[in-house]
Amino acid sequence: MRLAAFLSLLLMSCASSSTQFLNAATQYGFTNEIQQGRPYFHRVFLNSAAQLVSSQIDELHIYLDGDGSPFLNFNQPSDDPTSHQHLILDLLSKDTNPSILLGRPCYYALQESMGCKESLWTYSRYSQDVISSLVFTLKQRLKIKPATHLVFIGYSGGGTLVTFLASYFPQTRAIVTIAGNLDIQSWANYHHYSPLLYSLNPIELAHIPFQIKQFHLVGEQDTNISPKFIHDFSDKYQNSTVLTFHNFNHTCCWVDIWENFLKSIF
Repeated sequence: MRLAAFLSLLLMSCASSSTQFLNAATQYGFTNEIQQGRPYFHRVFLNSAAQLVSSQIDELHIYLDGDGSPFLNFNQPSDDPTSHQHLILDLLSKDTNPSILLGRPCYYALQESMGCKESLWTYSRYSQDVISSLVFTLKQRLKIKPATHLVFIGYSGGGTLVTFLASYFPQTRAIVTIAGNLDIQSWANYHHYSPLLYSLNPIELAHIPFQIKQFHLVGEQDTNISPKFIHDFSDKYQNSTVLTFHNFNHTCCWVDIWENFLKSIF
């Protein structure tokens, strides 16, 4: 039995980040579908509440994950950008509302699919091409299962994307970013990274309609995304609130507060 357990752990350690992510989603009871975007393919995960809905949805929560592992090192892009940690799945598991995880192009075992190239998870990760394909994918889903209200929820780089996606959907009620990268140029300068060429910068180019409520969750101990960048973005909007968590960093401890946060806001 010890040998079997050791071999099981060894196989898990050798599995790709996509395989581990898909396995974790299955353990949570999420189903997933591959959907044709324009032009990229996207994997969409559904929680149990979303699986049970057969017609009109009152409110749909749409999650977008962070950048995962775009690079192996400063110069070498990753072969699989899917995140090694499953924070977005942990958050989704706490949400009792009909909710989906809208996969970014080439993530979750789709890195070899049509049109995929390394730039889509490196320098062009927030490009108009990426945003347009996400928008097309979601619009196609909403034709089959309409939703009266939408709430966009983005973690880290997913927060970057939701600031653009929300304005394409008039039924958007709110956006929530968690440790969101809302000023990608300042972020790159802060870390001495190369600029994200062809990516759109939210603080300069996002135009969120005034009727959409914004909630930006900030970890005071976050050394990846400076809280200042998030405050600078939020200050541009009257209908925007920054919620600071003093002992939190980029990954900890969002899952602990997530269920209560959703109940208090929605």
